[in-house]
Amino acid sequence: MKEGQSAEELSKERPATSRFDHMTLGSALSIYAEQYTSQKKGARQELSRIRAWQAHPFANRPLASFIPSDWRGYAIERRKTAAASTVRLELAIIRHLFTVASQDWALPLASQFTARTLPKVSNARDRRLSQEEIEAILEATSSPVLKNLLRFALETAMRRSEISHMAWNDVNLQKRTVALKDTKNGERRMVPLSREAVRILESLPGKKGNGRVWAVEPDSITQAFGRAVNRARESYEKSCQENGRVPDPTFLVDIRFHDLRHEATSRLFEKGFNTMTVAAITGHKTLQMLKRYTHLKAEAIAAEMDRLEERHQAPRDFLAER
Repeated sequence: MKEGQSAEELSKERPATSRFDHMTLGSALSIYAEQYTSQKKGARQELSRIRAWQAHPFANRPLASFIPSDWRGYAIERRKTAAASTVRLELAIIRHLFTVASQDWALPLASQFTARTLPKVSNARDRRLSQEEIEAILEATSSPVLKNLLRFALETAMRRSEISHMAWNDVNLQKRTVALKDTKNGERRMVPLSREAVRILESLPGKKGNGRVWAVEPDSITQAFGRAVNRARESYEKSCQENGRVPDPTFLVDIRFHDLRHEATSRLFEKGFNTMTVAAITGHKTLQMLKRYTHLKAEAIAAEMDRLEERHQAPRDFLAER
C-alpha cells in the first residue's frame, strides 16, 4: 500500500478474482466461523447464532451494501420477541465480523455501529430467592443430582459452567477447597468449601478421584432447573386453589439458575464477609461487577446495625459501671 493511498484505491487494485469481492454476509460468516469462532471458549453458542444469521435474509446481501440503519432496524424488530441482551449478543458477532473484514481481510467497509445501534441492557437484578422458594424447587425435582447441585451452588456461589466442569482431582476435601481452572475470565481460582459443601460432595455416589464431579452439561442444568421451577409453581398454584387462597404473583416467578449465584453472593455479605473476601470467593474482578449480583436484605442490614451498636455500647456500659 502506497503512502497516502486510501482503502478505496487499494480495493481497486485488488484482483477481481479475490474471494472477498462481492462477498455476502452469509459467506463472510462461514469464513469468520472457521477462522475465529472455532478458537473461542464459547464456540458452540456462537456457532448457533451464526447459523441463525445465515438463515436470515441479510445473509444474501453483499457486505458492502450494509449501513448502520440496517442493524438498528434489525435490533428494533428483534426486540419484539427477544431480550435486549440476546439482541446485543447477536449483533456483537456482526460487529466483530466487520472489524475482522476491515482489518484482517482489508475490505473497504464503512463503520456499521453507532451509539444508537445496540439496544440498552440493564443487567441489574434485585431478585432474591426466599428459603420457601428454594425448598419448593428442591421438592419439585425428582433428580437427586439436581438437588445436590442446587444446594452446592448456594454454598459456593459458583457459576453454572464452573460447577459443570468441576473435576474430582481439583477437589481437596481435607483442605476444603476446589481449584477452578476453567472460569469465565480464564483465570484460575481457588474456592473455599463450607462444611455443608463438603458434606454434599462426600455424599455423592461414584468414584472420587477420576472424571467430573457432576457429569452434566451447563445447558442441561439450566433446562432441568427451569422444569423444576415450573413444576414448583404449578404445585403451589394447585395448593392455593385447593385451600381457597390467592397465589402470590411473585412466588416462584422470574427465577433463573444464575440467581443462585446472586443469592449465594448476597448471603456471604450477610454472614459478615468483607468485599475483598467475597470477591476472592466469587471471582468478580471489580466492585461494580460484584455490586450487580449483590442485594442485601433489609432485615440482614438491620441485624448488622444491632451488632455494631452492641459492640460500641459495651465499653460505655463498662465505664458506667465504674
